[in-house]
Amino acid sequence: CDVSLDAISGGLDRERGEAASCSALGGGGTSSSTSLVQRVSEDEVILTVGIYHPEKPATVMQEVLVLGSQKLTDLKDKISCQRETIAKMHGVEAPSGFFFINGTFYDDLREEGSIRYSENILQFIEHKQEQGKEAVLTLARGSPKQQEERLERSGLNHKFTQRRMEDVTFDELEVKLGSGFPSYVYCHQGCCEHRIAFHDLRLAHKDDRALVSEYPRVVYQKFERRCKCMICGCDEGRHIVYDDKHALCSPCIMCEGCHQSLHLSEEGEKLYDGYRMYTYPMGVPKEA
Repeated sequence: CDVSLDAISGGLDRERGEAASCSALGGGGTSSSTSLVQRVSEDEVILTVGIYHPEKPATVMQEVLVLGSQKLTDLKDKISCQRETIAKMHGVEAPSGFFFINGTFYDDLREEGSIRYSENILQFIEHKQEQGKEAVLTLARGSPKQQEERLERSGLNHKFTQRRMEDVTFDELEVKLGSGFPSYVYCHQGCCEHRIAFHDLRLAHKDDRALVSEYPRVVYQKFERRCKCMICGCDEGRHIVYDDKHALCSPCIMCEGCHQSLHLSEEGEKLYDGYRMYTYPMGVPKEA
């Protein structure tokens, strides 16, 4: 079902920005320290968002609780992906990214030098729409009016829009609940695409976390199984090595102990070259 968050939360008297003062008395009762803590209002909307594996679109990778009053960037910053971890390790992390929800691209442009990924996608879509229009008008029979009606039914006149992710809250979205197709998309690191779905939508209740600072909150994280060292077969893999002449295979996963025994001297100096070694975070990365 299609759900408008404004229809749920807008009809209620919202009292966001409630603050609770916590005072601590000092010696003699004359000094105090006060901190303001923003609490979740009783009429706040909580969404359960599922983030799916980029190569296994039916596998949920994360489930996150997010408030309707929070921005899309809050969710983006909470999403954990192996490819982003690897990019950070090698200093090639790209801060850009976008959500695609109901025909709108929400681009993350907070960082200086961020790229609007959706720009090239929209150019490609417009080019394909023009090609489709030409084909429809060429093949369509009847009067010009009938041709225009057929063109309108084809959906080729649909216009996609762009917005800045940091300017939009979840309250402004109209979403479809459920994990079925078609779904929404989260894209980051240039080409890593995740299917996302809104699994649940409800009002906050007394059993929920009380502070706004506790959201977005990860309530499910898929366990990533790590491979054992291919040399000793005992310890957890910490490095992945390509083209090593002394390794059993390429790529070869090694624990810290086997790596040091094979590649480093007692003084910690490198014994030989000719191989490529990477830190092994989660799962075996595919070689390009």
